[in-house]
Amino acid sequence: MDERALFAVELACDEACSNIIRHGYAGRPGEIHVTCLVSHSDFVVEVADHGPPFNPSRSNQSPPPGR
Repeated sequence: MDERALFAVELACDEACSNIIRHGYAGRPGEIHVTCLVSHSDFVVEVADHGPPFNPSRSNQSPPPGR
């Protein structure tokens, strides 16, 4: 994996964990499980938590411009 792709994976993981901390646990203690699976043709990262599920249709926030 080249440096640019690695940076993108790192950024996505950081964003997922930040969202879990901010929205899933609302700053309270909680666990985050990160699993990486690597094969010859795939690279999969799974980020899981035990916080309440996010329902985008119930969110009152608009997506940022350009998304």
